Amino acid sequence: QSHSNCNANQILPDREPLERGFTFETFAQACPNYLKLATELSGPLRGWEDLKRASQQMVLMIGIAPDHWSRLTTQLGSTSSSVAIGLTYEKHIAGEVHNPSGYLSGMAKKAQIGTLHLSRSIFSRLSRDK
Repeated sequence: QSHSNCNANQILPDREPLERGFTFETFAQACPNYLKLATELSGPLRGWEDLKRASQQMVLMIGIAPDHWSRLTTQLGSTSSSVAIGLTYEKHIAGEVHNPSGYLSGMAKKAQIGTLHLSRSIFSRLSRDK
C-alpha cells in the first residue's frame, strides 16, 4: 500500500472546475457539439473523468499536436485543459476561431498571467444560445 500513488492521482482533482463556478452539466450544455463528437469517439461522458479521457483522443481530431496538448495540461491541469478544448472546438465550428492551436496558446498565456476565466466563457456560450 503505497500512499505516493494515491497522491499522484490526486494532483488535479475532479473538483477543479467547480472552483471556477461551473459543473460538468453546465459544460455539457455550453459545448454540445464537442460533447456529441467526444461521445461518438469515446462513449458516454458522465463526468469530468470521462471528459478528460475523451479529450486526449479529441485533440488529434481537431488538429492539436500532442506536444501542445501536453504543455496545455501542464499549465492548466487536465480538467481545465479539457474544458478549454471543448470551448475552442465550439468556437471553431461556429466560425469564431480559425486557428484552434493558436487560440489555445492564447488561453494558456492568459492562464499564466491570471486572466483566463473559463467560467465566463462557459456562461457566455450559454447566454448566447438563449
